[in-house]
Amino acid sequence: MTDKLGTVMSTTEYINYHGLLLPPEAHTMESLEYAQNFSVEDTDVFAVTYPKSGMCLFSFLFSLFSCSSCL
Repeated sequence: MTDKLGTVMSTTEYINYHGLLLPPEAHTMESLEYAQNFSVEDTDVFAVTYPKSGMCLFSFLFSLFSCSSCL
C-alpha cells in the first residue's frame, strides 16, 4: 500500500477496523468499539462549531448556562 507521495505504508502499523485502516496513535480497538456501540439519550447535548470559531469561549459559556449552581 502506498500513500499520495508514493511512500510505502505497512498495514501492520494501522488498525484494520471494518476495512478502514486507522492510525493507532488516534484510536484503539476499545475506543472504536465504544463509538460503534454508543447510544444517544434524549438529554444529550452536542456542541458543533466550525474550526477557529471560538469553541473555547462557547464551551465556557455553555458550561455556565448548563450548571445552575455555577452562576
